[in-house]
Amino acid sequence: MAKKYTGQKNIHKYYSRNVSVIDLSTYSEYYKFAVVREPVERFVSAYRNRILLNRDLKGVRKINSIESASSPPSINEFAMDLEWYIQRLPIVDEHFSPQGERLGHNLSICDEIFPMERLCDLEEKLVQIVGRRAHMPRKQTGGPKMGLEVLSREALEKLITFYEPDYVLLADYYAPDSFREKYYKSRTSKDS
Repeated sequence: MAKKYTGQKNIHKYYSRNVSVIDLSTYSEYYKFAVVREPVERFVSAYRNRILLNRDLKGVRKINSIESASSPPSINEFAMDLEWYIQRLPIVDEHFSPQGERLGHNLSICDEIFPMERLCDLEEKLVQIVGRRAHMPRKQTGGPKMGLEVLSREALEKLITFYEPDYVLLADYYAPDSFREKYYKSRTSKDS
């Protein structure tokens, strides 16, 4: 069971210290929801924010099985070695592991699922429940701007394979073929 909020402002520090496995069935009277995101878009966003802006690799870089502190890997290098980084750095595990790992690979524990693109629906639902407006701004938007076209085809396919459990879990919201189509359109528009 989660411990009482102690005023900690950094959600990562709070949850890494205070939350173990929670049995949500004991909270049957509460409204439970999850916000989910297209898996590869989540990867690109997390790379921009966590790896490039926040420097979460803290000097660790895999180069032919040798760790180096020189500079962060390119997005394609990082994608190809993602499992290596996840195994070594908890912050990478937290932001890049499949979403299903945080959801217990089971969406039925939630009353409702909100894709990131529908956050306004979540805001409205919370207004209905609590009776007042709940503004939820996106705060983790920093980092260099980059679109899907920065991914190589090889990295894209690696990520789709890696996030296959999420595509299965989130099949009502996201599909790899739809994402591939979006990816190829982004590459075509870049080349035009």
